[in-house]
Amino acid sequence: MLSLCLVVAVMVLGSDSCPLPDPRAGTALDYSSVKGFVVTEGEDRFVRFAPIFLVEDYEDPINRIGTPAARLDAKGDEDIYVDPSRPTYYTQVQQWKTDHGTYTNLIYRVHFAMSKSNSKSVDGGKGYNVGLMAVVTLDEQDRPLLINAVHTCGCFHAILPTTFLPESEYPEDWNMEKYTTYGETVPGLVRYPQNFGSDVRPVFFLRSGSHRVVDVQVASIDSVHQRYALAQSPLAPVEDLEHLKLGNGETSFFFTEGKNRGLVKGAIKTKETLLLGAVIGDSRVGQDRMFGGEDAVPRGFYTTINPTKKDASDMWDYAGFLKANGWKL
Repeated sequence: MLSLCLVVAVMVLGSDSCPLPDPRAGTALDYSSVKGFVVTEGEDRFVRFAPIFLVEDYEDPINRIGTPAARLDAKGDEDIYVDPSRPTYYTQVQQWKTDHGTYTNLIYRVHFAMSKSNSKSVDGGKGYNVGLMAVVTLDEQDRPLLINAVHTCGCFHAILPTTFLPESEYPEDWNMEKYTTYGETVPGLVRYPQNFGSDVRPVFFLRSGSHRVVDVQVASIDSVHQRYALAQSPLAPVEDLEHLKLGNGETSFFFTEGKNRGLVKGAIKTKETLLLGAVIGDSRVGQDRMFGGEDAVPRGFYTTINPTKKDASDMWDYAGFLKANGWKL
């Protein structure tokens, strides 16, 4: 286990109110190489629910949350990349309704320079400019009901209830002890205290290389800080990804025209295309993409490789997406 480290200072309140569980949290990872990212400044609502991301093998730049950027290569062509020297959480809000009420998704999007295969997890193989989203669903009282982790290719989603969601709204036969998705097992219930301050956050443990989520806990910043070095990350609106500086002008992180509109530039996954493209009807299957509707992403933000369930799995229709996965909100 990591000893207490002197790291970047963070301001916390009620630091002992929600300790990081031990030894369960992070047992799937190498503790000695874990460091993380935290947000403490920005718009109050986003800051309060901003996740802490703890990454295995932090010293490898591909495991560090970065900031998408653009440059010109030796031929003068546009080169889109993720700079691992400076982290950014990109934020987005989505509201949706069911017969039970109105809900708000706070979406936190982060990107990495690349991913690579990890023998300990089923992953999408090698890719560039890859990303991960954490979606925190709030009710009308701003209580977190669901935590959803999903890669920005639409892969490996894990929808997890919190202690604020009534069990009557769970899928049938839900296992509150564990949930397994493509080889990774996380808790089946995210345990929030009934009363918690702005220092208490969801904590995501990410595997080296693949960036797969291997554990989700809830803890105060200070209790996490006592075990792991934490780097400060700013918040930025997701729209900033469409305005990357390039020379004297700007460009977008995403393709802006045609069928590939909304897909992340440089993020094509050749292996997925060869194996699954014809099956799912998308020659860019597995490619990271914008989270948006059909106008923004004609290929959709679907979350399954089952062609018969593809449309219902599109996360942009969040109420329909949850219903398709058995949730009863």
